[in-house]
Amino acid sequence: MGATRVQHRTFITIVVILFILSTISFLNVNRNTLGSTTNTSALQHQQHHQQLSKVKLATSVELNTDNTSTDKKSIATTTATETATTTTTLQSEPTGESTKHNQFHKYSYYDPTSNTFKVVYKQQQQQQQQQQQQEPLEENPEKTTNKYTTINQYQSVIILSAFGKDQPFGNNRQFSDFAKTISTIVENQSHLQFNLGLSTNYLAEFESVQQYIDNHDVQFFKYYNTITLVSAPDLEQMPSTNDDDGLSRDNRHDDRKQRFRRRLIARCRNYLVSNALSQETYTLFLDSDVVEFENAPTFVETLVASKKDIVVPRIRRGDNSDYDRNSWRGSRTKPTEEQLKLMDQNKWDQLDYVPRDVESDMFHFYNLDNKDELALEQQQLNYVVELDSVGGAVLFFKSYIFKQGAIFPTSYIIGTTWDRVEGYDGIETEGICYLAKPLGYSCWGMPNLVAHHVL
Repeated sequence: MGATRVQHRTFITIVVILFILSTISFLNVNRNTLGSTTNTSALQHQQHHQQLSKVKLATSVELNTDNTSTDKKSIATTTATETATTTTTLQSEPTGESTKHNQFHKYSYYDPTSNTFKVVYKQQQQQQQQQQQQEPLEENPEKTTNKYTTINQYQSVIILSAFGKDQPFGNNRQFSDFAKTISTIVENQSHLQFNLGLSTNYLAEFESVQQYIDNHDVQFFKYYNTITLVSAPDLEQMPSTNDDDGLSRDNRHDDRKQRFRRRLIARCRNYLVSNALSQETYTLFLDSDVVEFENAPTFVETLVASKKDIVVPRIRRGDNSDYDRNSWRGSRTKPTEEQLKLMDQNKWDQLDYVPRDVESDMFHFYNLDNKDELALEQQQLNYVVELDSVGGAVLFFKSYIFKQGAIFPTSYIIGTTWDRVEGYDGIETEGICYLAKPLGYSCWGMPNLVAHHVL
């Protein structure tokens, strides 16, 4: 029995020793593997950062500096080059680069599936505040906090502008002139917070605007917390309009151009809204060829104080006291039977119909031009009139209306049927009131609040 016990104890001792030795060996192997993995990861991380420092995002590729070129082959070639260049830079989230005077962090994005570009400028101070808000409360862990973050504690406005080609800011005017025009209605507005959203589908202009913002970031910092700049070149490649001369600033008001022109504008406005609008209370659309605002220091405040869902001011252009005739209330003409048949057959190249006013039942702002006939109330700056349709030169919205589906229609929605591709009226800004009304919202005009269009 004694010998048996000794043998048993010896066996147990040997097993324990072997287990300890195997454990030590296993730990040494894994330690070496972990060190090798860590070194490899660090090397890959270093190489990745070196690559990012050498490669710029898509907006820095070589671009055609001819801002007026709309040749489809040229666009396609440029797009292919940009796509190839950009794809190599999408390996990780951009870390942001600082603007010239370190006022903004700049984040650049490219989506190869849609060939779209987006640049977002965020104030450096704003970034720090966001980080502080996200950090846990360590000093007093027992302190209770509201699980909801209050937004729009101060009234916020995003100013949006989508501009095209062929001197979009007016003759002999540049983006710098337009930026100064906007500044007249946002400066010294401590009770309002402003953001800015811009869109151009011409990449040379897209680069130019970026360069201007980068170099003048101190000035923009005074007015805007965030600036969003987007470009979608493929939006310009609309279906054929059977027009050899295309669309230009000189012919843009021709009857046969309206379907194509208004559809393009609606697409660009919708794209800009979807990319730039965030938590802002109000949205203010401005055409890039608006050059002056009367009562500029209180212009936005007057729109806000109206408490209207959708509201537009009067637009003057030289001696024309009511330039934007898309702001109206009343009745419009309808197509003839022959024209309706062409629509049913979708022979749009043969259709020459354009909606017109029914003069006996139509109201425009110019109906109020004779001040001797106006009551005292009608002469006040905050006087409002209800409208069936609004123009887009200056257009003010409660932002949540957009988020419920009241977008800018990209086709004529009045007079549609299953047989027709589209109807005969209600495209772009004119159709947005039509879409807003079933949602419970209405359109209004302020005939004594005035903005000026370039001559």
